[in-house]
Amino acid sequence: MHFSFQIVHKQQLSGAKCTERVLQCCSGCLEVPKKDKVHSESCLKQSVPVHMVSLLQASAVACSLIGWISLYASLCHLNGRRGYECNCRLVTLFHGVLIVCLSAYVGFVDGPWPFTHPGSLNTPLQLQVLCLSLGYFVFDMCWCIYFQTEGAVMLAHHTMSVLGIVLALWLGESATEVNAVLFGSEITNPLLQARWFLRHAGLYDTLAGDVVDFLFVVLFSGVRIGVGTWMLCCELASPRPCSLVKGCGVAMYALSWLFMEFQWRDPPFQTYITKGIREFIAKKLQQKQTDFMFCNVHFSFVY
Repeated sequence: MHFSFQIVHKQQLSGAKCTERVLQCCSGCLEVPKKDKVHSESCLKQSVPVHMVSLLQASAVACSLIGWISLYASLCHLNGRRGYECNCRLVTLFHGVLIVCLSAYVGFVDGPWPFTHPGSLNTPLQLQVLCLSLGYFVFDMCWCIYFQTEGAVMLAHHTMSVLGIVLALWLGESATEVNAVLFGSEITNPLLQARWFLRHAGLYDTLAGDVVDFLFVVLFSGVRIGVGTWMLCCELASPRPCSLVKGCGVAMYALSWLFMEFQWRDPPFQTYITKGIREFIAKKLQQKQTDFMFCNVHFSFVY
């Protein structure tokens, strides 16, 4: 017994590439590809009027912003003796762990896969993660500007994060790769916060500080630089994402290199690898100096 059905949607988000799609399924003879399922489900979700979708997204971002501000205010009330920056970093730590878990589920479990489907239409779960993260970035950027605790590189990172999320929400697409970028950029954030807490606790020069620095270098180099290069190549090679999204991807990738260079040259930032390199060079120089002195003594003894 064969049957077919049609899904036709004429209402769509501004800028989304959600055209009329006709899916014909015959039991036992035709299977709908996963990509078509993702696009058809996205079309179903986006059959809401544009102004209603924008209002819902704005409300979600506003609720997220209120939630992060409330969390920060609660920490300041309960943990006021630690100072404003400590409580803000606790919020940042919580956001980093939460977003890494959510974006990992979106990218690895819920899909679609960002390396094969860049520029695909947004799914409801992707939108929820983006709205939650956008509220945090607005809060943290305003906090950094008010207290003037961060430099130009971090402010540029926050600015590009806000622009990338807003662009994905406005276009109705590319949330797949934006979530992947969130995962890559936030996976090292808890280690940065742990480094700050260890330093202020006087434990940065211990084994714990070496472990944190080693993990940071490995994750930053492997995920943000290594996997980030692969992700950028897939983004630029795909014809689906628009030029603005590709431009934001290039800017975020350049910021990753700039941030790594900035952290590498920061005098207090003595990572496990740089310590090992300095110790190795010192031992080699000491060994060469010892060999040179031995040769001079031997030469003087012979002649």
